[in-house]
Amino acid sequence: MLCATQNGLIRINLANGKMEVTHQDEHIYSVSVYDNKVYLLADKKLYVEDISAQLQISVAYFCSIGLYFLV
Repeated sequence: MLCATQNGLIRINLANGKMEVTHQDEHIYSVSVYDNKVYLLADKKLYVEDISAQLQISVAYFCSIGLYFLV
């Protein structure tokens, strides 16, 4: 399970109950999963990670936080 928070992304493994926080101290506004890729919308950045939290792409942007993306 993935949870976007104002202090990072919480990843909870439902099989074993372990919890991990990534992107600590970063406000994550949105999290979406498409084709086993995790898309995170944060302060002035869009992250694309694989399902195991390995960063694949990081894109900086300079527009409103209300930015919407579609893959």
